[in-house]
Amino acid sequence: MKSFSDSPPKDFALLIVGRSGSGKSTLAGRFPRPHFLSLDHNLRGPCAQLAREGITDVTYDDDIDRGEDGKELTPAVQFTRFNERLMAALASDRETIVIDNATQLTDLMCAEILRLSPTKSGRMEIPSWGQLGQFWKQVALKLRQAPKRVIILCHEKVEKDDLDGSLKNFLAIPGQTGDLLPGYMTDCWRTEVHEQTTTQGVVTRRMVRVVSNQRLEHLKTSIPTLPAVFEASQTEISKILAQL
Repeated sequence: MKSFSDSPPKDFALLIVGRSGSGKSTLAGRFPRPHFLSLDHNLRGPCAQLAREGITDVTYDDDIDRGEDGKELTPAVQFTRFNERLMAALASDRETIVIDNATQLTDLMCAEILRLSPTKSGRMEIPSWGQLGQFWKQVALKLRQAPKRVIILCHEKVEKDDLDGSLKNFLAIPGQTGDLLPGYMTDCWRTEVHEQTTTQGVVTRRMVRVVSNQRLEHLKTSIPTLPAVFEASQTEISKILAQL
């Protein structure tokens, strides 16, 4: 048995949520020697920004959706290909593995589930959603068991809460899996764009929020010294890494 005080768990698994263009991929790229499993072909902007900061040791797979002949693969085959690339990345010398993004990976999982267990309607049904939760659990276990930092990126959506009618932010994943995924990770952060009016004009700042509130109930951090909101810069990430 290990004591919490003498030997606290050292694994770090981060879920980054946020709107499109809020800086999720750029933030993930600031972690040490990242490798992206890119499902949305949207790394040009983040790579350009990271290069301007002097961060060039970034690798990626972005052909998971196409075969050797360049033709698009079916979603179910893409999921098999993703698993192959994930295992290769986990066995590599890269320090950080980034899945970009959970929303599209969920679509591939659904296609694989319907291939393995077809339904009469051809759509996901109640048993199918249970299988989806198991698929995500298996992926999360693979990531957590690897001696690496792991990061999953996920889009978010705004919906009205059924109980109180208030607007809340949820993970853009269908079914109840969006409620389960944060529980598989040690941390769940949100990227935000803050605009501040100054005498020089409007200044845009990329920020990270880690403390939950009524609209963002899924946020959490395993690092107690983090402020509720901090700047999404290389300097701040370096400070955080020093605490892990």
